[in-house]
Amino acid sequence: MLDKIYNYVSDNDFRLIIFEDKINVVNYKILLSLEDDYISFKSINKKISIYGNNLEVRKILKDEMLIVGNLSKIEVLNEK
Repeated sequence: MLDKIYNYVSDNDFRLIIFEDKINVVNYKILLSLEDDYISFKSINKKISIYGNNLEVRKILKDEMLIVGNLSKIEVLNEK
């Protein structure tokens, strides 16, 4: 049981959890742009761009954020 708790607490994997009208982002590194119709951020080796309408960050922590709004497109670009 302690192993499961340790793995949960020390989890460093980047994840996007996509719902109909929101995206939970886990383990991002930096927020690059925040607009009403465009939000972009970086993970360790990716740049993620989210497009839509009425986009807003509802929750933001050191390594997690919740984006809500009318989502239309998500781009993930690998970076070296």
